[in-house]
Amino acid sequence: MICAALLGGCRARGPTYHADVAPILAARCRDCHQRGGVAPVPTLDDYASARMYAQPIKVAVQTRRMPPWGADDTGLCGKWEGARWLSGDEIATIAAWQEHGAPEGDARPAPIPPRRESPFRADALLDTGVVYRPGLGAVGNRCFIADPALDRDRLLTAIRVVTTDARALSQVTLFALDSPAAETAARALDAADATPGYACFGTARAPDTRLLASWSWPEPVLRLPSGTGVRMRAGRAIVVQIHYDITTAGGAYQSRTRVELELDDRARELRVLPVAADGALAEAKRYVSVESSRSIDRPLRVFAVAPRMHIRGEVMQLQVERGAARQCLANFDHWHFYNGRLFNAVNPIDVKAGDRISISCAYETLGRTRPTLFGDDIDDEECIAYLFVGD
Repeated sequence: MICAALLGGCRARGPTYHADVAPILAARCRDCHQRGGVAPVPTLDDYASARMYAQPIKVAVQTRRMPPWGADDTGLCGKWEGARWLSGDEIATIAAWQEHGAPEGDARPAPIPPRRESPFRADALLDTGVVYRPGLGAVGNRCFIADPALDRDRLLTAIRVVTTDARALSQVTLFALDSPAAETAARALDAADATPGYACFGTARAPDTRLLASWSWPEPVLRLPSGTGVRMRAGRAIVVQIHYDITTAGGAYQSRTRVELELDDRARELRVLPVAADGALAEAKRYVSVESSRSIDRPLRVFAVAPRMHIRGEVMQLQVERGAARQCLANFDHWHFYNGRLFNAVNPIDVKAGDRISISCAYETLGRTRPTLFGDDIDDEECIAYLFVGD
């Protein structure tokens, strides 16, 4: 059969907006990039807007700066629930669409499945208690002390972030204050700071604290692995750490933020196992790293990971070491501090007694004129992964 192209009547079909690109944007981008959304500029809910930003969209997806999802989801190092991870074919489709002039195609949109919201039951509440307008530096990252008013120990299974202006928030992390001394220290920091809450960047800056959950957009609900929960102690306050979005006009959006808690005492209790490395990072380096490992003395299963680095962090990798064998547990190779969260594993990883869990973190220190130390200040760094594990 002779192709009609020989007669000039055949042209290979390239991707079009309605048939090929719009479904990708709807599934991965529109939750944030829409009018009234977390990232209203650019809006990506119609052809005109997408075409206007076709070039930056292509660059953003090729570099994996967007969608903001830090965990490698190729399957080479774990798979993660709800991953906003574009496949190689999806990235190639967007690139080819832009390179062929971003054509609209048939104006009858391809059907796009509706998104289903996660069911949620609010059993307790953490309220920051203030309408807050952030600014640059320490006033853009705050810790607020809130009391969930629990009369007995409960298991936390999910949180829902409720705020008066979604554009104001980048990340919310909850830390349990597990002793009277921890609460006294946190309240002293609060009392000494003239601004609502107190300055915090990495940790809650108090002893005997424990990470409970770490959330970022686009969904307001963060759910722990199915059927599991972490313990919240009766009579103990919680630190609500908020990293505000200060990228627009130095923090133009004010908001009041609450965190609703779903509790289920029938859940399987997980404990949080930190794995960390520290050191001093040499200045003016394109690549500098730290690493460490932790021995495991009893069998456990890793259900989820909450990685933590600061603004100079670039890559974190976790491995299970069993003799000479190595198994990749998680790889966060597109790190962005303000998009950190809890990542739930699709297939939890079993670790045996005698194994070691290693952690390595890489940073970029170009422009620094002195070593970068590990600590809680904005200019400091950290390398820690909170593993949510069960026996």
